[in-house]
Amino acid sequence: MSLITYLQDSLGYPDSLLPRKLRLLSHLLEKFFSLLPNRKPLLYRIPCRVNLMGMHIEHRGGYVNHISLPRETFFAVTRGRQGEINFHNIDPSFPSRRYHIEEYLPSLREKEWLDFLDSIPLKKGDWGNYLLGALLRLGKDFPLEKISGIQGVIGGDIPQGSGLSSSSTLVVGTLLSITEIASLPLSRERLTEIAGEAEWLVGTRGGAGDHGAMLLGKKGKILHLRFFPLIYEYLDFPENLTILVAHSGKKAEKSKGARDIFNERIATYDLALTWLKKKHLSWRDRIKWVRDVNPLNLGLKEEEIYNLLKELPLRADRETLRKELGEEILPLFTTHREPPEGYRLREVLLYGISECQRAEKLANLSRKGDWEKIGKLMYIAHEGDRVSRRGEEYLPALTDETLDRFYREKIPLEEVSGSYACSIPELDEMVDLVKESPRVLGARLTGAGLGGSIVILLERGGEEEVKKILLKGYYEKKGIPPLFIEGYPMEGAGKI
Repeated sequence: MSLITYLQDSLGYPDSLLPRKLRLLSHLLEKFFSLLPNRKPLLYRIPCRVNLMGMHIEHRGGYVNHISLPRETFFAVTRGRQGEINFHNIDPSFPSRRYHIEEYLPSLREKEWLDFLDSIPLKKGDWGNYLLGALLRLGKDFPLEKISGIQGVIGGDIPQGSGLSSSSTLVVGTLLSITEIASLPLSRERLTEIAGEAEWLVGTRGGAGDHGAMLLGKKGKILHLRFFPLIYEYLDFPENLTILVAHSGKKAEKSKGARDIFNERIATYDLALTWLKKKHLSWRDRIKWVRDVNPLNLGLKEEEIYNLLKELPLRADRETLRKELGEEILPLFTTHREPPEGYRLREVLLYGISECQRAEKLANLSRKGDWEKIGKLMYIAHEGDRVSRRGEEYLPALTDETLDRFYREKIPLEEVSGSYACSIPELDEMVDLVKESPRVLGARLTGAGLGGSIVILLERGGEEEVKKILLKGYYEKKGIPPLFIEGYPMEGAGKI
């Protein structure tokens, strides 16, 4: 099979993308042979991903609904020194990086993984941290003699800071290439779990949904995936619909202040659950994850969840939480600074509860072909991340009166948004603009937020209309170049 046939038939590339991909691969191989002229490379591709439903909840036991997109990171690699990685990047702004497991022994083997990560001095924001995290995570489970070293060249076409997880492709590519070259006994499912833990090295404490999308994605399919334990299935993506990703022009920087906010939201989930379990001792064994706060698990009517949320304070500072919940919560405070307005327990937990409902129900809605409802839920989900409306700051408080209204009107949980508040005004503006088009079914931010892109679900053939709306209403107005990625589910990571 020729390379072009493979790219088209096996991976699902449209003809329009082939010239760019072939140029990128040619550049990658040229760099490889200039550095390693007598070696034969193995080529790996790791696609970016977009999540239709299930944002901010994969690490709390909720479903994600990912598709892989036709933007990738490529690895051209060959065997290297045992236990070492040595990578070059075709982008000169990313300096070459070399790491060896021996530099981190014996601490790597003696300490628990999180304790070990906290002990490593890192250059914050360095791209090599993602490569190093992958190497060290394998070094935690396997002896040095089992880990074949790799060396080679990396390059790709995923926009940085776009919310499409370009950084996670570095983790996955390093893990996958070492695992296959060393013939390590790791399934794709286990690699997914390890990849999530490997990325903790950079300071975030998120889940592994992005890595799962890259490793388990299938052409033409949505990956409906959940952790604890890891279970998944594939849903058909309809041929009459398509995906359009539009970049806001604002980068989502995990390595800067955004990381502090990401970790604070995760801690808020845990603080809210701890509060509820202190009030309801009989539920201590029933509630481990945010997904467990649901009517069936707790033996409640759906609307009674709203009364349960009233037991949480509207705002709480650390001293109040410590007095109420005890010293056991203090480790939760170590990953981030205290939010000046206090922890928003009600709003964040309701977002998580309702997003878990939306993400789980997407599967049945897709089987029934109810993509209009899925689009509606995408808009509702974005409301839970919204921080501005019509140019004004928007941060709703979940008052007793609001919760009482939800209870009286018996509003389904999936139709309320809560407030996770990880959008930015630019993303809110873009979502509001695309609502103008009748070809658009739904839109929301994608990724962790605080920059990046929105994902738009629309009728196939409506792409140019939606692009014009954003060009006129957003990009030209702000004087920034447009960046669109047209997408249809691609095959997940693998060897070319």
